[in-house]
Amino acid sequence: HATGAMGPPSRFGASEYYMERGTATHLCTQYWEEGRLDDEGLDRDWPEVRPFLESWQAFVSKRGWISDLREYPTASRAFSFGTMPDRAGHFAFDSRPWILDIKTGVKKAWHHLQTAGCAIALGEELGISPLTFQRGAVYLKRDGAVAKLEPHTDPTDIEQFRSRARVVAWNRLNAPMD
Repeated sequence: HATGAMGPPSRFGASEYYMERGTATHLCTQYWEEGRLDDEGLDRDWPEVRPFLESWQAFVSKRGWISDLREYPTASRAFSFGTMPDRAGHFAFDSRPWILDIKTGVKKAWHHLQTAGCAIALGEELGISPLTFQRGAVYLKRDGAVAKLEPHTDPTDIEQFRSRARVVAWNRLNAPMD
C-alpha cells in the first residue's frame, strides 16, 4: 500500500521524519489521483498525512487542477542533472502548461530554482523552451484547508539554475579525485 513501507514515524529523527512525511504525502497525493490510495494504510501508518492529502484534494477540486504527469523522472543531458517534477499539467480553464512542486513545509527561496530545474529538464525532453511552463509551489495546509499556490514568475530563475548546473558539471569534470 501507499505508506506501509516507510514504517511508523516514531522511528525517525525530526528532520528525517519530515522528509519521510513529505515522501508519504507525495505518494498519497499521487495514488489518490490514480485511484489506488490505500485509505486504511494511510490512516494506520501516517494519520498526520491525511490533512495534507485533504488540502491537495481541495486544491484540485477548487482550482480545477489536471495532472498530466505525476512524479515524473526526467533529466537534462545538456546540463547533466536529473529531476522529478511533482506534477506537470494544467488548470481546467487555462491551457497553459504548469509545473507544480508539492510542499508540506514552509516557503524557501530555493523552491523557485527547483521548479526552474524541472522546467529545463522537462522542456528539453519535450523539445520546448523551459519558459513555456508556468511554475509554482503548492503549499499544503496541515489543517486540510485548500492549499496555496505560490507562482514562480521570475524568468531569470531558469538562467540562475543553468548557471549553477554548469558549475556543478564543471566540478565533476575537473575536481581532483580523492
